[in-house]
Amino acid sequence: MRVWILAVLLALTIGEAGSQELVRQVQMLRDRDGEPGELVTEFRPQDRKKHFRVELDRLALGSRTFQVHFIAEEIADGKEIMVDTVDVGSLVASEINADVVLPNDWPIGRYRVEVLMDGKAIGAHRYIVSPTWSEQVIGYWALYGDRAGEPAGEPIAQFRSSQRILHFQAQTTGYIKRGARLTFQLLDPDGGEVDSTELPIEPDSEVFNILTYQVALPQDWPPGTYRIQAFSGKRLLGAHEFAIVGR
Repeated sequence: MRVWILAVLLALTIGEAGSQELVRQVQMLRDRDGEPGELVTEFRPQDRKKHFRVELDRLALGSRTFQVHFIAEEIADGKEIMVDTVDVGSLVASEINADVVLPNDWPIGRYRVEVLMDGKAIGAHRYIVSPTWSEQVIGYWALYGDRAGEPAGEPIAQFRSSQRILHFQAQTTGYIKRGARLTFQLLDPDGGEVDSTELPIEPDSEVFNILTYQVALPQDWPPGTYRIQAFSGKRLLGAHEFAIVGR
């Protein structure tokens, strides 16, 4: 992988406070035939070339060196993985234009751009790589036993009727949009609604793509085949049928 950094044209003043937050903003731009295109708030996995425009806050007097780090904060392969580091050298302006390229689709996850001046961090910007929310579905469901009101052990194939608290995990195929209002619904063997629970995704939520849901009865569950389903508004994200068997 290679990253090309273009740095340049305005004058800047940063003074001696090298460790301060000096990045005013970082803009992300989708690729258009090798050049920066429209502004985006997150990237898709197929956006193999990503463009970043870093605007610095003040003017630097004297010789300064700059670096840009590209870091995968959390992806399937692990956490805090250094994707690339680029030496920019001394700037002659207050803007750094950077692009990073991968020959295949990017893993979904959380990423970070860090800017360093003279070896000290002066700012960072976090971003997401994910399919757009309207394209996502629930790709994986899991059922869990109960221990003192919390999910216990490994996923199970079915519940027993004496397990009065049922635990579910649903994993979407990408980053869940902030502000989304999700609904979990549990249907009994006759199709009647047992429970319906709203799960709003707050702007500061740490949820990436794994959701949890639980429902309880004060007595044993009637055996049969049940259905759990999840919606975003009226859009069905996914459904899963499971059995509750005798004690």
